[in-house]
Amino acid sequence: LYGGICNKLQPGVYTFPGGVNIASDIYFEGTADQSGWDNETDVFIMKITTTLALASGIKVHLHNGALAKNIIWQATTTTSLQTNSHMEGVILTGTTATMYTYSSLSGRLFSQTAVALQMATLSENALLPPGPPTIAPTTKAEGPITCKNTAAPTKAPTPSPTYTPGAPTKAPTTASPTSSPTGSPTTAYPTGMGLTRAPTSSPTFSPTAYREPLVDIKTAANYVILAQTGITVVPACDIT
Repeated sequence: LYGGICNKLQPGVYTFPGGVNIASDIYFEGTADQSGWDNETDVFIMKITTTLALASGIKVHLHNGALAKNIIWQATTTTSLQTNSHMEGVILTGTTATMYTYSSLSGRLFSQTAVALQMATLSENALLPPGPPTIAPTTKAEGPITCKNTAAPTKAPTPSPTYTPGAPTKAPTTASPTSSPTGSPTTAYPTGMGLTRAPTSSPTFSPTAYREPLVDIKTAANYVILAQTGITVVPACDIT
């Protein structure tokens, strides 16, 4: 089996002239170094002319540092993940994408028409950048610690303030506040110009139709699911 445990998929571009029906578990093989760090440059692109289908109970596995975010599934028509199947990667499908009961996807799902989720699980956690490696703290064995007797610090005395008599100072006088003028201000116009004050009126409100914000294709990676015509969800689905 091409892509099986004995013939894993290596980084590269794979082109299929027809539909792809994955009926057995497949494996993506990365090129991680000996330190165990994932290789960000390992990219797998699967270009499928028609349909992509993952059979019931079939799973996609990642080996040796292969990353879900670097696996691209491009199908020109429909994509379906059957019951209890598991997929890894970013799916770009030309028409409908359907995830059936208990199927799961670690990645993202973009469709040019509709997306249907039926008690499915979809998570993008595998696409998020990993945090720094955790290093266990090391402890050094030491003998008993002896503390030296140190005298408590003494506080310097605070000098009392001194007062020097002098000529009394006169408190400054404050002017009484003047009252603000009341009433509406008036505008004086030169006579003979025929100017009159325009009457004031209450503002008018015209409701506008609400429009959903458009998705900037450059920010598509910020979404887990994108669908042009709608998303159908059958409870209970788990999207994280």
